[in-house]
Amino acid sequence: MSSPTAKSVVIVTLILAVAVWLHLPSLDAGLAADDFLNRAMLEGRYPVPRSPLDLYAFLHRQSELAPMMDGGVVPWWSHPELKLSLLRPLSSALLWLDQRGLDLSPRGQHVHSLLWALVLLGSYFLLARRLVSEGAALIATAILAFDSSLVAPIAWICNRTALISASFGALGLWAYLRFRQDRWQPGLWVAPAAFTLALAGGEYAICALGYVIAFELLGKGDPLAERLRGLALAAIPAGIYLSAHVGLGYGAKGSVVYIGPFDAPAQFAFEALLRVPSMIVTEFVLEPGEEVYAKLLARSPRVALSLMPAVVVLGLAVGTWRRSSAEGRRRLGAAALGMLLAMLPLVGTVPSVRLLLIASFGGSALLGAVIWDSGARLFEQRTLGTWLRVLVTTPLALWHLGHAPRLTRDYTHYWQTIVGGIRAKHLAAEIDDRKVAGQELVLINATGDLAALLYPPWVRNHQGAPMPKRWRVLGIARSAQRATRTADDTLELSVVHGHMFEDPTSQLFRAPSRPFRPGDRVALPGLEITVVEVDGWAPKRVRYRFDSSLDDPNRVFLLMEFGRMRRGFMPKVGEEFVVMPAG
Repeated sequence: MSSPTAKSVVIVTLILAVAVWLHLPSLDAGLAADDFLNRAMLEGRYPVPRSPLDLYAFLHRQSELAPMMDGGVVPWWSHPELKLSLLRPLSSALLWLDQRGLDLSPRGQHVHSLLWALVLLGSYFLLARRLVSEGAALIATAILAFDSSLVAPIAWICNRTALISASFGALGLWAYLRFRQDRWQPGLWVAPAAFTLALAGGEYAICALGYVIAFELLGKGDPLAERLRGLALAAIPAGIYLSAHVGLGYGAKGSVVYIGPFDAPAQFAFEALLRVPSMIVTEFVLEPGEEVYAKLLARSPRVALSLMPAVVVLGLAVGTWRRSSAEGRRRLGAAALGMLLAMLPLVGTVPSVRLLLIASFGGSALLGAVIWDSGARLFEQRTLGTWLRVLVTTPLALWHLGHAPRLTRDYTHYWQTIVGGIRAKHLAAEIDDRKVAGQELVLINATGDLAALLYPPWVRNHQGAPMPKRWRVLGIARSAQRATRTADDTLELSVVHGHMFEDPTSQLFRAPSRPFRPGDRVALPGLEITVVEVDGWAPKRVRYRFDSSLDDPNRVFLLMEFGRMRRGFMPKVGEEFVVMPAG
């Protein structure tokens, strides 16, 4: 295949310029969520030490659970065998470079992430030309550039790992296809090197293996040995990475948010039937996968309105495939099958657009091919069938090339506003920074999001406030709770309707498969927690006994009301008060 034409280079440059404009608001998004924990690791303030290559190992070993609970990084109800640890050495090293090597501000770190997005789009254009025609590749590149899947990886510094994995994943697939299609010998070392770097960026890169498998499965006429050699270019790096991931103890365990195919194969297979269609709808229709997944779980009749447009796109893709040459069919088929295979590793968590970058390689190529083919048909033959196809394809093109950029721009503003608002609420909390270093902060009712559960002390510390002596969260409940002071040093919380931990955020730390039982106890420094009554799998009434009076001036109780933390005051022994939901 020849090099891109000068016209194509100009068009790609314009696409990149539009992408930069779309994401300019992200440069002022500041830090969010795990960004604060990464900084704490690099500055030596994290409850357990972390090396510069291990900044995504939030909870790596069971022995770390106690200090992590005491440090407020995980709550008291965490699964005894909880593990949230990811092997991302390259992404970790680049975070170290940002902060310790170059001393970049958050804005500078976002610029760094934006540069990776441009590398990704340039690499993808080279890959797309190997999957579809030049014109279709330009459309596919624009579709990926304008997609909201880029927002979180640029606006959330910690999530840059997705851009790094996808960038090297695209380069690896391009080098692999050059080797297989053109016998380009440097591909023998460029492809595995790129795949290795992609995996060092993060486990997302496993998704790229799906495209290699798809191409080799559809490689009719190729000797088996040649197919195996092509497969090995990606499979060997993936095998080494997975062996290291398992052998070094990385992974997720004890959380409802992550499901492992080997830990729970039946549940993983069931979720695949729901989550893969949800991801396909997100890819083709731009509806958030979380919403489609919720409709499928609820068996809502409205889900048909989401699924039908995706079915129409697949039907158009079949028409384009039938019009293509034998080699074109193989490439389009591999793009489609590769997209589906790339989605399988993502089944372990709730569908989200920010996870779909590598799966979008095939999806964007299919969309580009369908849109380009409809235009080409109109110039070749103006039959009724052609006009009908153009009638269906035009809204599809407008949706991805017109509506998607607006959606992405709005999402970048939304992200900036929401993250900034969360930080502002934490900074406005009724906490006395002159005394907080010697105080234990106890949040009685957290909201169902990680921002209020884990990060308030870290957000305030980043703005110059001292870290508290301790940070405790007593629970999360969607219903009101009765808080009763049963002794001078004891507080009981009882949920009026239902039980604690009904929201997905709290279940990040403990899955319902590990239920609580009456009498269960958790001992922390200065605090003993006893589950008194359960409803289903989770506590309904919990007793918290502190090591001193609830009126101790060095212990500050906080209530979350309307998203803001205000100071709460304890009643007399035997009295109670109502704790409203924190939303």
